[in-house]
Amino acid sequence: MRGLSEAISDDFCKLTARVRDQTEVALISREHLLEFLRHHQAFCMQIVRLLSENLRLLYYKCRYESTSAGRRRRGKPSDPASADGTVA
Repeated sequence: MRGLSEAISDDFCKLTARVRDQTEVALISREHLLEFLRHHQAFCMQIVRLLSENLRLLYYKCRYESTSAGRRRRGKPSDPASADGTVA
């Protein structure tokens, strides 16, 4: 579901998709999506879980990248940990 968080937050879609095979794309207006979610609570909860999982993965990705960058900056060639984070 590309663009889901943007549709919920009323933001512009920041993604581009490429397809390999013949594909059908359906664009749903934000108003129609929200109306549908109001009437289908079980589906709404699935959307909440998807968005929550996306947020959790993004959090861990940012956390990993920030700790990896810190290790690279502090590492010296004479240290056991090299610039790429490997141990000699």
